[in-house]
Amino acid sequence: MKKRNNLLLGFLIIFILFLSLLSLYFSIKVYNKINNISSFVSSGEINFSVETAPSNDTSPSGSTSSTSGGGGGGGGGGGGGDITPAKFEISPETFNIEIVEGRVETREIDIKNLRNAAASISVSITGIGEIVVMESSKIVLKADESRKFSFTVNSPKQGIYAGKIIFTAGSVRKEVLVLVNVISEGVLFDVGISIPENYKNVKAGGKIPSLIELVEVGGETGVDVTLNYVIKDFDGDVHYTESETLFVKGTKSFSKQFQTDDLEAGDYIIGVELVYPGGFATSSTHFRVRDSKINYMTWVALAILVIALIVVIFAVRYFIKRNKKGKRRLMRRK
Repeated sequence: MKKRNNLLLGFLIIFILFLSLLSLYFSIKVYNKINNISSFVSSGEINFSVETAPSNDTSPSGSTSSTSGGGGGGGGGGGGGDITPAKFEISPETFNIEIVEGRVETREIDIKNLRNAAASISVSITGIGEIVVMESSKIVLKADESRKFSFTVNSPKQGIYAGKIIFTAGSVRKEVLVLVNVISEGVLFDVGISIPENYKNVKAGGKIPSLIELVEVGGETGVDVTLNYVIKDFDGDVHYTESETLFVKGTKSFSKQFQTDDLEAGDYIIGVELVYPGGFATSSTHFRVRDSKINYMTWVALAILVIALIVVIFAVRYFIKRNKKGKRRLMRRK
């Protein structure tokens, strides 16, 4: 009987611990999902115009305002209420472009309509509107149609630029992140910056380690160079700058940490600009800051875990005391 009770107690303790850990695991999963959604929603935009899919009716201009304003406009039998919500995909979602100062380059984005109905997609840009020209501000796709959308980068003066090309159709929004690294012609130095994969998505306030590599191209003469570091968001705003001077001969690699204390949740770049006599080179990489706040479900899970641990502690103490009493009774009988 005692053995059976002990086994039941042991199973009870294990079961409570299992439930607590399971609750904590699922609350963290929910937290991460909510956090990803909130960081997506919080990203900024310009020109957020919503275009609905053109109807099959031969109405004069295919642009139909998404605002339900307007009076009689729907004329004919409420067909507007049957519009299928847009669904489309874009690829790639990130461009990291290296361009020589003064040159022009064109890139293409693949867009595919995933619905069996026409879709009208508005295109806007933020952060890089002064250097990027889009082929149009609106795309109309037939049912299941795929096409390429091109944009042109007009290289400005030296620097690192970051922005977004935003595609919207109804309530659906897709973003393409664009990084532009301007270099001088006939570079004598090359520079690169990289972030470990597991640090490309960090909590607010976390540190980001990076590896910076400097390479002297075409001989090892040795020269003093200036490194300008920058953290920018994809609206073009600068959040951090720093400079230092180093002597480089041949190649040089070193690690450097960046703080995210003052950064809100969202997408950012870390960039490095290498300036040397007669030229410059740049490099940048993307990272994301997620909200570090603990949500309601996480607090509930932590509370359950604490209660479970307390129950386990009292159960273990009770188990130990009971065993001691049992041993004393056995000793008395002997």
